[in-house]
Amino acid sequence: MTQRSDRRGSRWTSSSSRSFPSRGRRRAPKELTDEGVARSIQQSALRVRVALELCPVALDAKPLRDICLDFERTFETKRSSTMTARHDVRVELLECGLDKWQHVVELQRVLAALKGLEDNGEQLQLKVETVLQQDVKTKKRTLSLAFAGASVDAVWRIANSLMLRLKSCEVLSRVLLPTKRLVVPLLSLGVECSNVEGNMYQWEGRLVWSQVVLDAVVGEQREEIQRVVLPSFDAAPRSFSVAQLRYPGLVTLVDEMVRSNSGSGKPVVVVIRGIPGSGKSTLGKEIAALCRYKEVPFTMCSADMYFTTPRGYVFDGKKLSAAHEKCREDFTKAVTGAISEGNKQSSCYQHIVLVENTSTQKWEYAPYEEIAHTYGCRVHIVEMKCPDVLTAFRMGQRNHHGVPPRKVVSMFLRWEKDRRAHSFTPQFEHALLSANPLSDSDAGKLIYIGLFLEEKSRAKLVDQIPVVHTKKFADHVTLFYQPNLQYVRDVELGAPYSVRGVEVVQNDRGQTLRVEIDEKLHLQVRNKIPHITLSTASRVDPVYSNELLFNTLAKRTAVDPPLDLRARIGAVLSIEGEQVITTRSPFDADAVEYDVNHLRRATGNDVSPQTNTSTGSKLFIMHVNESDFADETEGRTMELHGMAKVLYRMGSGCKARLLCIQQGQTSSLPVSVLMKRVQARFHLSATQSFSDVVSFHEPVSLTRFNDTISEFLDAASLGPHHQFMILTTDAEVLQWPLREIKCFQDAALSVSRIGHNGVVDQNSSLLTSPCTTISAVLDSLGINIEEQTQSIILRGIGVIDDAWKRVTRDNGVLYRIDTTIMSISSPVVGLCLVLPIRTYLIEVATLQETLLSKLSAVRSVQHVVFDSSVPGRFYFSLCTTLSYSPTFCVQMVSSSEDSSSEFDKYVAVQLNCWQQILQSSRKSCDVEPYSVMTVFVRAILVSHCSSLLPSKCQLSSLVNLISERMVLHYFKSIESCGEVDAVPTAADVVSGRIVYSLYRMLTNLSKVNTDEWPAIFGTLLPTLQGNWKSQTEWSHAMENVMHSCAAVIAQYPCAAKGLSKTTSLNLTDHLRVISALIKLHVDKADDSSFVRAVVIVPSHVVWSQVHSFALCDKLRSAAAILVSQDDDNSKDDNSTGDENEGSRVFFSCVPSVVARRIDVTTLSLQVLRDVMTKMDAVEPAEYDDSSWQAEIEGWIGFDLYQSQVDMQWQVEEHDSNINC
Repeated sequence: MTQRSDRRGSRWTSSSSRSFPSRGRRRAPKELTDEGVARSIQQSALRVRVALELCPVALDAKPLRDICLDFERTFETKRSSTMTARHDVRVELLECGLDKWQHVVELQRVLAALKGLEDNGEQLQLKVETVLQQDVKTKKRTLSLAFAGASVDAVWRIANSLMLRLKSCEVLSRVLLPTKRLVVPLLSLGVECSNVEGNMYQWEGRLVWSQVVLDAVVGEQREEIQRVVLPSFDAAPRSFSVAQLRYPGLVTLVDEMVRSNSGSGKPVVVVIRGIPGSGKSTLGKEIAALCRYKEVPFTMCSADMYFTTPRGYVFDGKKLSAAHEKCREDFTKAVTGAISEGNKQSSCYQHIVLVENTSTQKWEYAPYEEIAHTYGCRVHIVEMKCPDVLTAFRMGQRNHHGVPPRKVVSMFLRWEKDRRAHSFTPQFEHALLSANPLSDSDAGKLIYIGLFLEEKSRAKLVDQIPVVHTKKFADHVTLFYQPNLQYVRDVELGAPYSVRGVEVVQNDRGQTLRVEIDEKLHLQVRNKIPHITLSTASRVDPVYSNELLFNTLAKRTAVDPPLDLRARIGAVLSIEGEQVITTRSPFDADAVEYDVNHLRRATGNDVSPQTNTSTGSKLFIMHVNESDFADETEGRTMELHGMAKVLYRMGSGCKARLLCIQQGQTSSLPVSVLMKRVQARFHLSATQSFSDVVSFHEPVSLTRFNDTISEFLDAASLGPHHQFMILTTDAEVLQWPLREIKCFQDAALSVSRIGHNGVVDQNSSLLTSPCTTISAVLDSLGINIEEQTQSIILRGIGVIDDAWKRVTRDNGVLYRIDTTIMSISSPVVGLCLVLPIRTYLIEVATLQETLLSKLSAVRSVQHVVFDSSVPGRFYFSLCTTLSYSPTFCVQMVSSSEDSSSEFDKYVAVQLNCWQQILQSSRKSCDVEPYSVMTVFVRAILVSHCSSLLPSKCQLSSLVNLISERMVLHYFKSIESCGEVDAVPTAADVVSGRIVYSLYRMLTNLSKVNTDEWPAIFGTLLPTLQGNWKSQTEWSHAMENVMHSCAAVIAQYPCAAKGLSKTTSLNLTDHLRVISALIKLHVDKADDSSFVRAVVIVPSHVVWSQVHSFALCDKLRSAAAILVSQDDDNSKDDNSTGDENEGSRVFFSCVPSVVARRIDVTTLSLQVLRDVMTKMDAVEPAEYDDSSWQAEIEGWIGFDLYQSQVDMQWQVEEHDSNINC
């Protein structure tokens, strides 16, 4: 929801149109000239040249390659850079300048949308001929390739299209093609030759577009960094499939149009409206495809057609009126022509005339309605929805006509709704470019964050408390005026909360309502007294309410009973001098929901819920060399972090990911260690897993690579893929003829190179955002809290809430209990659903059965898995295109102590611990320093602590809670010493000096002895760690970690000197310190007495990361039943434990980076077999054939744990290391 604010009076105004005077050819103040663009590109951090690689048509009598070889054999020649080793031709299209990582992502998005050019349904072929040129000055001759006129126009269309798309996302580029004749040099003679007979080397033929090549340019140096290979052209007409539509709802709409117009003999008029980049063209093309499928004549009209030239789209603002006039003329001719054709044929004749323009206001398309009504035609209005200003800015970034995003936002602000319209929600082919669209947005300046009343609540407020002054407001509670970026990261736009009005305060200057805020609101209210400004006098600003609330002479009236209102979190942005309010999450467009009912109605066939109606399936392949990790330098590591993070995110929407590791022939490192190195180097989280991993011990060839990809696709039963993305550290892979691989032949293919000491490495550091803020430091290391994290977590909580309401018709009490900071990303998000009082254990199973049945019917839920070994525990994940997609672990817990299971008690302890930390954190300090220091400490513990540490809950949950306890302990120790001013504040986060607080905390904690750590953990956390032995292990681990951190801090002068507040701050230097502190330790040896193994899930079984986490918990539960690994049953907890050490069986398991594998560490392989046997034995018989299981069989994997026919567990042991 987006609204516009008018400070002159009423807060809510309609989106009115504004006119701007015409300025002729004069450019806008910020628009660069062609010379300015070229100069800016030259000065950019990294220049990239985009070239088109063309190959001859195979049907030519004599290939171009033979002509070139003959020329090279006869003369001493020098090959031009425009001819490849395979004698293909390369034409440079354009040059662009990249200054930040977002530009890299934008370039990748534009390249991913490339498609081959067609000519009347056939592959476009460029007509060329060889020419022998002679330089006037040097007299040297060159064998060149000249393009025919029409072919020059075709190449220009490609370059112009790329330039406009890059311009839309504010990436500067310029076309490098000549305006007239296009001649590409191939071979030049080394010496002057007069006896060259040009007739011998004459050749005419045709070239086709095969791939796009990207070169990084620094000075005179050039280096190839990426290839985008286009799919082979299929001349055969493909059969139409409804499942291929991005907007399947069009099937029903077109059917209704045709059916309702049957017998009239007149055409149906369809008006499509929407701002640039909203998907109007795609919608129009799909309507046209449906018309062809139904054999209904179709005519398309658009003002954009006026600006379409043989060389592409060329907009001229002076001709805009003429373009719309021509569009109306074409529309009138199409309508009258269709009527004439209908009169000639029968009355059953059908025809659809579509007009597609932006048409932001009704008057813009009213002439088309008048023309249609004049001829008695039915009119249907179809519009592409844009719900908020952030989505409008995103649409502007993806439009194809080079319209600046800010101009698109202006169009959105003047949008006029049409209640008659059929609305479609845009389907974006790529995820958001930023994980933090609000704090990173360029759409406008953020003014404040607030709670904005819903329409019904605002009407209720004004009705019960009449306003008394001229200027009326009564719409919001300000939470933070001019918030810092770290605060904004915790904002979830659109989240609903309750507001209670308790007292009206007023005088002759203002009127305000003092309110109480919902306790569930995790954001801190930075106003001293929360309030809603109701009204003010004519010359009084609403900010006066802050003064009014402290005025002892003001009239105060208690609201009895208190007024209960509903509000949503919103943000106010300043755009073009106007304040725009948005109260909608920018991530809603990325929430994938499968709705296939309309497909079934249209086709009569069964359609899988997994049908992807927008894009084809994708496979992401990462190919790395072991040598890339041998001698890494700190600077190079930072460069790799940035590039890998960007390019890996492009593969986050892939259904399958394959990791290929090239090991040395004498390599002794196990694959498990190399996998962890890949994770550490590229900052891959546990949720960014690979489907499989393959290692090569000899130089990999194209044939071997082909076999590997084919075997993976066959084994995983993934079927045909339409897009492949390869990320490699090996330059040789870029030169492979990858089109020869069978599975690549009919797919789009992108190959990118990273992590090499070349041109890109020399300048890639300039692309990273300057580390001038602590948020930038955290972002560059991949450990910061993110808006998308909170969005997906709150979405998961909302799904459970809604399902629970359908079960009990009551609001459930649901908490996230693995951390108090909602925006922290964890691979497993722990949720606790507190059941009503007197809910007995036997009732939990029934409630769980009903809840899972309701949950499985939710379209946005992807996987649901329940754990029958623990009553009330289940797991699920959501469908989303976001890069963060966690597994939700939900535990249903009874609030009655008499009816709780043993496991419930541990969950209750975790819930109580979470509540204690939550209460303490809200009183201790501002939320910004608390969250920053917590994510710092958490990142350190995750990288240093072993996964073998014992835990009675999810290990990630325990690490989160311990991190928060350590931060709270530090704050408490400061206060106890009387140094209240030393407690970090939000201002320290803004200035970056919060890093010094981190160093002081780590230094202080390094002085804590082992026996002092239980006091820091508190009274509840040790219970989650286990018995006294486990608690001792944790204390030793914390002591070792803090000692390591203190040693790192001592190595860096900026950290040691920075402990003095007078020291100047350079966050770039501290980036190196923080990077060293959180560096993942992957090579430290584990206890040699342990056996490391893997549990492999067969490829024919439906599997996901959700199943992996569920299986780990089931294995741990079975191990706890088989033998108490923590010796909980020991009668003498004060004993040394030596007498029981021989019988103590250690068992640990975690999901592997590979999705279908579980990493297990134990004392023997037999222990693992015993645990798995016990796991099968504890499955309750009553679940075998339950009716609700059959309903959601496609969504859960319950049978995976029971049927030895459907699933054979494979266990492998290899020299105390994992071999995957």
